[in-house]
Amino acid sequence: MALEKEEYLWRMVNEHMTQARHQETLRSSMATLLVAFSGAIVGFITYDKELSPTDLAPAFLLFFLGAFGVFFSAKHYERFNFHIARVRSYRKALEKYFPDVNWKGLRDEADTYHETRFPRFVKQRQHVLWLVLHGVAAVLGMILIALIWLK
Repeated sequence: MALEKEEYLWRMVNEHMTQARHQETLRSSMATLLVAFSGAIVGFITYDKELSPTDLAPAFLLFFLGAFGVFFSAKHYERFNFHIARVRSYRKALEKYFPDVNWKGLRDEADTYHETRFPRFVKQRQHVLWLVLHGVAAVLGMILIALIWLK
């Protein structure tokens, strides 16, 4: 019976890790599309080297793409963390089947090694970088809107 529980827990760990990776893949794919579209919009707006009222619609589109990217990235970060929380719970339950292994010691050793190799980056949350990337597009859209209206 214990083997069946082990197998179930292991499968749940794998399922939620797969789902977590899928969330990151979706976020990455959407970020690529949004950044490409944002770049094309900026190129379209600045092609004639002057801002005009006809550039207002693309500037609004740039703002909305950036704002959507922020929301989309934040939502996928939430879903990623949902699956990772499940993985941690299942792994914790799975660890009971191997009482002779010092799981906490292994994790602490790996964490310490990683933190000594990357002391500047270990505290930086990766999802913040994705939010900033899309936020820059939204802010650029707002700046362009303001410049067009003030002209």
